[in-house]
Amino acid sequence: MTQTNPGAPAPAAAPPKKSSGLGVAALILGILSLLTCGVLSLPALIVSIIAVVKKAGGMAIGGLITSLLGLVLIGGMFAAGGFAMFFAKDAAHMAKAMAEVQMLSRAATMYANANDNRLPGADWDAQLSQYKESLGEFDDIPWMNAEGEGYVFALNADVAGRRIDEIAKPSRTVLFFECRPGSPPVGGKELLPDQPRFKVYVVGYADGNVEPVEPGEIGKLKWTAE
Repeated sequence: MTQTNPGAPAPAAAPPKKSSGLGVAALILGILSLLTCGVLSLPALIVSIIAVVKKAGGMAIGGLITSLLGLVLIGGMFAAGGFAMFFAKDAAHMAKAMAEVQMLSRAATMYANANDNRLPGADWDAQLSQYKESLGEFDDIPWMNAEGEGYVFALNADVAGRRIDEIAKPSRTVLFFECRPGSPPVGGKELLPDQPRFKVYVVGYADGNVEPVEPGEIGKLKWTAE
């Protein structure tokens, strides 16, 4: 049995370990990288790696984890922003195309009102050009494609030159529509692009309305006046 000397002083308790200043800095920067949506994630990551290498303890690990989360956060924000810009640009182009078809439809209605309720015919671009001043930006519509050969918008051949009251269902009968670049000014659905420019086709109806139409819905539209 080991005997202790009652007169000997008790051994001193080990002093508590002090937190590493580098580990604390790493953790603080890591937390700040999350609070700033990843802005400080790169410097936080650098400090955290140094702290881990120097064995600065659990706080260094915490700083490393939070800084990595900050990098993921800012990467996700950039990716989301890129997708948002792409879709916003696409939506803006589609809205412009819809406005242009709407303007053509309004001009056709004005023409019909002045011509015994009869829609323009095969030379519709010349017939509607007289309404440029009345419709403001009408002159900016790109009827012709970039090469100047063929049309961007076409008039449905089956309603060209007809009286509006001869059209059985004007709300579903196609009047103007987007066509393949290089198309003639009038025709039918055979002039539609194989793939729509904006994932939908922009179509104007004989009653003046315009809407985007899914490719699968094109077959449900009326292309004849009867």
